[in-house]
Amino acid sequence: MNDDEQKTLLLDIALAAILFAKRDFVKAAKTLPHYLSYGALDDIYLYAIAATLDTRIRYELDDLDDDYAEHMLHATATRLRRDDSLPPHRRAERLRFFPLAKDLFKLKILRNQDRRADLKPGLAKIRQRIDAETVVDWEWIEEKYATFKTENK
Repeated sequence: MNDDEQKTLLLDIALAAILFAKRDFVKAAKTLPHYLSYGALDDIYLYAIAATLDTRIRYELDDLDDDYAEHMLHATATRLRRDDSLPPHRRAERLRFFPLAKDLFKLKILRNQDRRADLKPGLAKIRQRIDAETVVDWEWIEEKYATFKTENK
């Protein structure tokens, strides 16, 4: 990938992040390049940022359980595990994000299917992990966790 292509990817990722911050999730999803495209980025940190953004967008669109998301999450975890430029603690912080997001999504789907479902055991496990582990995008994880706590009182 040449420099111009890398710059274009960076701009698309930045625009998708802005749209996400504005809560325009549909436009953010359309703007963020496919994971195979941003997967070609040389910068592992930018790649991880794009993958966490992709995960957050798909969570908001109730679309984190389709084939695209499964493949994206698998490809991301594989690349992060294999990349030796990331110090081990930075790798772990990034790798922890995806299972937490996925577990929150499973609770979200369960709540949508059954408003009376007992989410407390799942929430307790997530809370324990949040408190015990350092994770990237922890603010977003906390925000999503808090939505369950306020609704589950």
